Amino acid sequence: MKLSSIRHPRQIRPKQSPPRARVTLYTRANCHLCEDAKQAVHRSGCADHFTLEEIDIDTDQALVRRYGWEIPVVCIDGVETFKTRFAAEEFCREVLRAIRLQSVTDVQQRS
Repeated sequence: MKLSSIRHPRQIRPKQSPPRARVTLYTRANCHLCEDAKQAVHRSGCADHFTLEEIDIDTDQALVRRYGWEIPVVCIDGVETFKTRFAAEEFCREVLRAIRLQSVTDVQQRS
């Protein structure tokens, strides 16, 4: 058998998972605004587009000094996006905007 007639399996590239925004929700216990924020995040309808990390600021004195009573705070991809009140629709819009920014940045880095 000639070497040229041996078929090589196609290289299979792993599927890239769709980009997701990193959402950090800074909260504390017994905070009704924090509960409202969690509900808005869950009602947003875009859960497939972000990962969520919730952090209780009372577990870190630096966070207590930074945010004090100005909670909840939502950071999307490291950017403080919301403080205190926000609507589910606003949250989803900002998550999708962050994903678009990721895509633009990825394209620019490849160039």
